[in-house]
Amino acid sequence: MGKRLSIAVEDSNLKFILYYTKMSIEFCFKKITDLLYNESVNLEDSRYITAIAGPPGCGKSSIAQLFAHLFKRDYNVDTIILPLDGFHYENDYLKSQKVNLKNRIVTLYDVKGAPETYNTDYYITCLNKLYRGEEFFWPIYSRKLHNPIKNGIKVSKNRAIYIIEGNYLLLNESPWNSLFNYYNKRIFINSRFRFLKKRIVKRKIAGGFSRKEAVKHFIISDRENIKRVLKNSTEYDILINQIGKYRYILKSF
Repeated sequence: MGKRLSIAVEDSNLKFILYYTKMSIEFCFKKITDLLYNESVNLEDSRYITAIAGPPGCGKSSIAQLFAHLFKRDYNVDTIILPLDGFHYENDYLKSQKVNLKNRIVTLYDVKGAPETYNTDYYITCLNKLYRGEEFFWPIYSRKLHNPIKNGIKVSKNRAIYIIEGNYLLLNESPWNSLFNYYNKRIFINSRFRFLKKRIVKRKIAGGFSRKEAVKHFIISDRENIKRVLKNSTEYDILINQIGKYRYILKSF
């Protein structure tokens, strides 16, 4: 497996440890960090926007945190991480909307996490503000409330590298595929099904689901979302493959 390294990071005042192999950091993530930094310093604009996409459970949030750590350590550059999950519709709305799923009527709440459960109009509004250099609040998702919070992350006019991370950023479906040009660099993370399922179920249990509920939601919603992302994502500049629990390689760079 190779030597495993631990990296301490902080997110929303919570400290936690990330684990990756030394080879993954040196020959995958460090190379990407160097590329993004070199591109960002040549921009007259103060905002360099990177999109990190991939199926649910592939480690997008952790990898975004790792990039932020490397940017600060190696270049003393601030990174602002902007999760897509804050653009979920609120639960009350999701429960009021019904859809036909494989000849079965369910609510959007039953398939929460699918592309249709995101407020894409609001996302486009915020993405435009980010692109234009405006100051505003980026919404976040509360895993305690299980609802979005509008006044989440303050986006200021300070120079920084911005990383947007989310499942559907590179989905070749409307309206996602009309937004690709907003991103200076597009990264896609591929992973194996067994890694994805284990992470997703574990995360839902940590958020208050019973194991039975977590597995049921995975079967109804998450599994379909994984298939959709892997089949329909496109236009990435960089492809990262997860080949082990802590091992990632650059497939396309």
